[in-house]
Amino acid sequence: MKKQALSVCLAGTMLLGTLSAPAVALNVDQLTDVKKSDWFYSAVQYVAENDYMIGVSEDKFAPTMEMTRSMFVTVLARLEGVKDEGAKSNFKDVPDGTWYTQAVNWAAENGIVQGNGEGMFLPDALITRQDMCTMMARYIAYHEKKHNVTHEKKGEEKNFADKDQISSYALEAVNSCVAWGLVEGNELGYFMPLNTSTRAEAAAIISRLTWKSNESGGSIGGGGGGGGDVTKTASYGISVKLDVPSSLSTTDPELLVNYSNVTIKNSTVSGDKTFGQVGKDLVSGENANVLSNAINEALNRVKGKTFTQTVNGQQMTASVSKDGVVSASVAVKVTDVTAKTRASQAELEELVTKLQSGGKMSFTKDELLAMDDLLTKVEELKNMSDKDIQDKIDQVVAEKPELEQVVSGMTPEAVRDAAADYQTQVENVFTDIGVDRNNIASLPDDYTSTEISKEPVLMNVAMDLGAYYDQAVEKFEDEANKDKAISRMESELGLTFTADQKAKAEAVYDLNNPAKYVTNNNDGTLTLKTSADYLKLIQDNVSATTDFYASLGQDETFYKGLLERLENKYQDGYGVTYTGSLDDMAALLGDKDGILVDGTTFRDDMTFSVTVEVNQDTYSVWRDLIAGKWSQASALPEVMPDALKDLMGTYTLTFTLDKQ
Repeated sequence: MKKQALSVCLAGTMLLGTLSAPAVALNVDQLTDVKKSDWFYSAVQYVAENDYMIGVSEDKFAPTMEMTRSMFVTVLARLEGVKDEGAKSNFKDVPDGTWYTQAVNWAAENGIVQGNGEGMFLPDALITRQDMCTMMARYIAYHEKKHNVTHEKKGEEKNFADKDQISSYALEAVNSCVAWGLVEGNELGYFMPLNTSTRAEAAAIISRLTWKSNESGGSIGGGGGGGGDVTKTASYGISVKLDVPSSLSTTDPELLVNYSNVTIKNSTVSGDKTFGQVGKDLVSGENANVLSNAINEALNRVKGKTFTQTVNGQQMTASVSKDGVVSASVAVKVTDVTAKTRASQAELEELVTKLQSGGKMSFTKDELLAMDDLLTKVEELKNMSDKDIQDKIDQVVAEKPELEQVVSGMTPEAVRDAAADYQTQVENVFTDIGVDRNNIASLPDDYTSTEISKEPVLMNVAMDLGAYYDQAVEKFEDEANKDKAISRMESELGLTFTADQKAKAEAVYDLNNPAKYVTNNNDGTLTLKTSADYLKLIQDNVSATTDFYASLGQDETFYKGLLERLENKYQDGYGVTYTGSLDDMAALLGDKDGILVDGTTFRDDMTFSVTVEVNQDTYSVWRDLIAGKWSQASALPEVMPDALKDLMGTYTLTFTLDKQ
């Protein structure tokens, strides 16, 4: 079956060999946003200890902050020891005496930067990848001449797939920076010249500078740090690819976002990293920018949309405003919440269904009499007390337990408001066919009205999503449910947690609290969190999960047994198939060296994939699993919603480590 592909590709190219870590003048571990497991740790350590880059505060480096032109020029000036002497500006938009004035002047005087031809430098403009390469190429030419050195060549120029997007003034510089090993494209062959750069990426480029003396032939400078006397590094291409059923598209359903060319870069995979630490790299640094863009696009696709689906036989409508406010309503049959009238229940049910269907319709005399009774029932509903309405709702749930999820979020006030609106819609039917309710009895017995076209006539009752929210949060935060979830994790792992392991397991559990994903507006609606909130949730989930499994302290034998149990458990009934070496995956998870074998040899190419067959049967077993593990049964209907039926098919997630 032909499938569309969603690819998230990572390519990190490193010098294979050893690097001696220089003495640390500044303790980078004091930075709260830079950890040893981060891909940019050694680069930040290098630029920090040499005072090439400083933090934005005493304990923050801001690795994901985008770089401006003035920031990057200042870093280059620090490489050459240029001092800030309160210089006067040579550009109209560079004030005298700023922290970057002298650096900009120095760079301009030495041909490293140029203005825009109108005396402007644009110091606050974000620096693109191609402009960073342009500045680097000019800086290297300046440095080589001044210090009688040559920058070592580490690769070859590449014919990028998007080379036509590289500006003519930057093309030669980009090619040179690739050959010098300062930058690279992704594994799909794209350079992305107009993407902006972060502080972590700038630090990485500076740390890769490697000079060769023209006199002695020795190599000096660049690229270092790392927390040990010797650190082995290797080049790996890391890719994650999701194949989805060919029936899916970017608009059907609307919630599916299809990315065909999203690239993430990881500049370091070193010998002291475990598989979990590499996983953290996938959601940090430049990766965080890509994830943030993906989250933004997904949110933009949802906002301003209305979604309708059937849950346990009831039509539900959810709307998301452009501000991310979520509201919902359910179409309720007035016959479910009122007493019987002169028309039979079957006649009323048939009429209500006809009105709900909409389209072209005409009515017989008997149907009009039933419609008159229907309006009587609506009037009755409007005049019912709060207690009577609630009692009727409770009665409906008692008679039809499957509707509990649907009606539990209703309030008496919302029911009365919906009844008033429904009354108007039904009265309009009489107006459209030209019949007076008071004259129905005088119509001939064989009467049939003129045919009219109508939108569906629905009694849409606004749902109190806040009630659902409070119920879900309360259930999630209940200590008994948390203990049950932790016990289930212990059982699945075959372990009894220590106090530390239990605390880390609870940290993983807590990150799935509904309160972290939406905000209760206390007016029946919810508001989606920001893309920054969702990005942090992803990062925190990866970090907490990695820390939890690291705390288990288990070896590859343990993980092989665990993977075998999981494979046996989920392949039958759950529609899950795993391919790839269990030995390799277990070694990556349980070997203290992670990507290394016995701390000496890097692992060869590896591919792992998980295929999930989504159908009505697997929905039921997954619902039971989630309900048992996270105690969120109320959030998932027993019968698969119609909207999810559009998602049925085969999904395959493939993770590949390609040794270069």
